[in-house]
Amino acid sequence: MSLICRWKDNSKTMTILTFLLCITSGALFVLPETVDLSILEKVVESLLPRSPSSSCHTEYNPTTRFFYRTYCSLASVPSNIPAEALEVDLYHNAITTIPGGSFSHLTQCTVLSLQHNHISSVNSDVFRGMGSLVHLHLEYNRISIIQSGTFGTLPACTNL
Repeated sequence: MSLICRWKDNSKTMTILTFLLCITSGALFVLPETVDLSILEKVVESLLPRSPSSSCHTEYNPTTRFFYRTYCSLASVPSNIPAEALEVDLYHNAITTIPGGSFSHLTQCTVLSLQHNHISSVNSDVFRGMGSLVHLHLEYNRISIIQSGTFGTLPACTNL
C-alpha cells in the first residue's frame, strides 16, 4: 500500500513541511497545476548531497596564520602552504600518500589536521622538521603501516 500526499493548504510553510514529511516517508506527492514548483525544487536541491569539489574551502589568514584547504578532493599535499602557518587543515580530501618532507618547512606549525583522507601509510620522514607540532590529527584514514620512528621527530606533540 502506497502513501499519497495531496496538497490541501495554500501556506508555503505548510507546503514545504508537508512536502518534506512526504518525501522522507517515501510517499507520492500530488500537487495541483497551480502550485509554484520553484519553491519545492529549492527544498529538494538543498537536501541533495553536494560533491566535495563543490564545497571546496581554501584560505590562508596571515593574521591568525591559519591555512586550510578542506573538501577539495586533493590527491596530494599542496605545495603552497606558507612556511609561517601555525595551523594547517587538510581534512576531508582524497590524500593517499604523503611524500617525505612534505611539511618540513612548517617549523612553527602547532596543529596539523589530516583526518578524513585516504592515507594508508605514514613514512618515518613525513613530519621531519615539525618540532613545534602539538596536535596531529590522522583520524578516519586507512592507515595500516606506520614506519618506526615516525613520531620521534615530534617532541612537542601531545595529542595524536
